[in-house]
Amino acid sequence: MVPQTFPSTLNRFTLSRQMRAFRLSSVTGLTRWVDYIPIKLADAAVPGKDNHHDADGYISMDFIDSTTGLVNGVDYLPVYIDNSATVPWQVSATGYVPYGLSGMGGASLVLEFAKGNVSATSLDPRVTFTRASTGTYFDSAGVLQRATYNLFTRSEEFDNAAWTKGNATITANAVAAPDGTLTADKLVEDTATNQHIISQNIGTVTVGSAYTVSCYIKAAERTQASLTSFGEAYVVFNLSAGTVIQGTGQIQNVGNGWYRCSATFTKTNTTGAFYILAWNNTNNYLGDGQSGIYIWGAQLEAASTAGPYYATTTAANGAPRFTYNPATGEALGLLIEEQRTNSIRNNTMMGAVAGTPGTLPTNWFIFTGLTGLTRQVVGTGVEAGITYIDFRLSGTPNTAGVYLFGFETGSSISASNGQTWTASVYTKLSGGSLTNVGVSQVITERDSAGNELVRSAQAFTPTTAALTTQRNTVTRTNTNASTVYELSFLQFDLNGGAIDFTLRIGLPQLEQGAFATSVIPTTTTAATRSADAASMTGTNFSSWYNASEGTLYAEAIAPSGVSSAIQSVASITNSSNDGRILLYRSTVPAPVFQGDIPGAQQFQITSGSWANGSVQKLAGAYKVNDFAASFNAGTVGTDTLGTLPTVDRLIIGDVSAANRSFCGTIRKIAFYPQRVTNAQLQALTR
Repeated sequence: MVPQTFPSTLNRFTLSRQMRAFRLSSVTGLTRWVDYIPIKLADAAVPGKDNHHDADGYISMDFIDSTTGLVNGVDYLPVYIDNSATVPWQVSATGYVPYGLSGMGGASLVLEFAKGNVSATSLDPRVTFTRASTGTYFDSAGVLQRATYNLFTRSEEFDNAAWTKGNATITANAVAAPDGTLTADKLVEDTATNQHIISQNIGTVTVGSAYTVSCYIKAAERTQASLTSFGEAYVVFNLSAGTVIQGTGQIQNVGNGWYRCSATFTKTNTTGAFYILAWNNTNNYLGDGQSGIYIWGAQLEAASTAGPYYATTTAANGAPRFTYNPATGEALGLLIEEQRTNSIRNNTMMGAVAGTPGTLPTNWFIFTGLTGLTRQVVGTGVEAGITYIDFRLSGTPNTAGVYLFGFETGSSISASNGQTWTASVYTKLSGGSLTNVGVSQVITERDSAGNELVRSAQAFTPTTAALTTQRNTVTRTNTNASTVYELSFLQFDLNGGAIDFTLRIGLPQLEQGAFATSVIPTTTTAATRSADAASMTGTNFSSWYNASEGTLYAEAIAPSGVSSAIQSVASITNSSNDGRILLYRSTVPAPVFQGDIPGAQQFQITSGSWANGSVQKLAGAYKVNDFAASFNAGTVGTDTLGTLPTVDRLIIGDVSAANRSFCGTIRKIAFYPQRVTNAQLQALTR
């Protein structure tokens, strides 16, 4: 049991003591109540007694992130959150110690997307997440990664009509899946001499593009399986030996007889049908009506490799992105962005050929009136996930002047007066020096003939630092009534002296919007990243929400480039979005806690300013005629007049239907089912 005295720290809410604890992520090989203390969040509906061992009491805890230099039992106690425990204050296999926050009881909802220096890897299963495309993010090593976008629907429901069966039936939920749930199906062959197969057709696909299909497969009576696509070769796997025995594929042992099998097909036709087969030394064989293979977790991606598995139900879906700062390694949390399109058709250097002068990527251009210069495409490559081209320019120009290096033709990106555009590009000095050279990133408005009308430019100096740390941007709001096209490029201003530099240029982007968002790779055409949407509805919402009083808390980071946008961090709202309680960043920018009922604002509390690029802590408490908020431990603002809306959902990083997307990262959202005190509000955001 918890000792009457224990390692403690001063609680920031009540100035009382709280247990100093380290949360174990696994207790394999450890003994309950001997090597660790099992804990569980106190009943939020009954705040109970702080630091009492009574039936309705709980222990206030201060969780630490590291035990380096600390002594177990002296500086901290090891604990393990066991949500399956059922009996409080009992030393037994099902017993646990209730914990909470001093003076507040337990939070009824805690969504931690980043803690300390580690981002989450998955969402709370109560959160519904959608994004109808892939997206990019930085991992903990600072490498740009592609988030999974699974084109298959019903990825774990092979008995569903989304999957076509050929000379085979499906036995649903036949065995334990790789994740331990009883959700893996069995593909059972019939008695025909034929292929025993299931398939899904996603429609038209692009000839020449790579598609990777993967599935978790386990041997049953048949010990071989195959993956293929319409009109393409078979890739065959031996499920006993864990090897690829025909074609080119990958097979990964994930335990308990399961293998993740994958194969990549460069499509030679436009038919988007992909197949999973039982195999018996051939694709066509006489079935016995009962033999087969076990299957689970099918995935199809428009990519050349298999990404982490992401389950789907009624629609294709993209995985949430938990990202890091590539320069500092800081865990940023859940990335939520609005829909954006990269209008540059080829930002991954397709078509580039090394040489002097070499061949630029398809659609790219160079323009100058200077002579005496030599240009060279040194080569292309990938640095920390960023596709780049190394471009060298050397010599002595005949006079001072400019040299333009562009990423699109002058009349390919349609635009109009009044639109706001942002250009971005990664650059790095990979050789030589910028002596006698100035570098600027430029956006120009162009007329119907592709001629420049007006421009915006941002000067910068590339260094030899890591490419991921040098993303330069420039934003322009169009002002010319004759604007028909938009164009972005790099401009080298030469003063007439000798030059010799090599510039590494990666993943340029031109998007309509007031700030740059995450990189959208393109190859042959403009590409769109769909909006991220995360919400909690139904009992996943009502189980923790208190309609009469409560406190909403959030930690979020808005990117440095964001200026005048309204960005919602967390919104408790309804289907019409006319009744809501929300925390957001205003256009000032400033943090705001606001509540509305249909047709009327009930309260709005704002204080201080929002610092882009760093963690901002926001907390707002509500009760009829009793509202308060504190931001970053600042002075508590209050409002004593107002009623409460009728709500039925939480929207994370937005207001409703991608209306006010946060376009940044969220580290944490929590809800306390009581109107905490003003002192607690201020302490919570410290």
